[in-house]
Amino acid sequence: MLSLCFLHCCQSISRAPVPSHDLTYKWNEMAEWLMATEEESAILSAILAVCHPTLYDTARECLVRLGKHAPLCEYLKYWGFVFNVISVISNCASPAHRDTLSGAIEWYDILASIGGSNNTVLELHTLGLCCPWKSGSVGLFAGPYILHG
Repeated sequence: MLSLCFLHCCQSISRAPVPSHDLTYKWNEMAEWLMATEEESAILSAILAVCHPTLYDTARECLVRLGKHAPLCEYLKYWGFVFNVISVISNCASPAHRDTLSGAIEWYDILASIGGSNNTVLELHTLGLCCPWKSGSVGLFAGPYILHG
């Protein structure tokens, strides 16, 4: 069931319009960032492969299918993440929230701390946990289900 839901989503994405010229001028910067984060993307993808092999396999298959569509080939050859979406959040504090747009509860969100203060914490309110969140920390959990901030 999980695989079918995820692949259906990916098939819808693959029918999306071809990226417009508005993205073309930013492409060099995006490709440069993707190449610079190659190691990080491999590590985060490997973490998902170990913690949730079914989701990893499904996400990988989604990217393979997306790569068969000519307009996306150029973009995907630089994409080292197994994920098809990345959100970059830069803030000092985040209010307690659930990631309601992350997909199904069975799907994991990966949070990775890159840089920042050594005094940062990740609060998982639903679980009653407060974890140190230094640079290099990685957490994997059901973001739509667990209240965090």
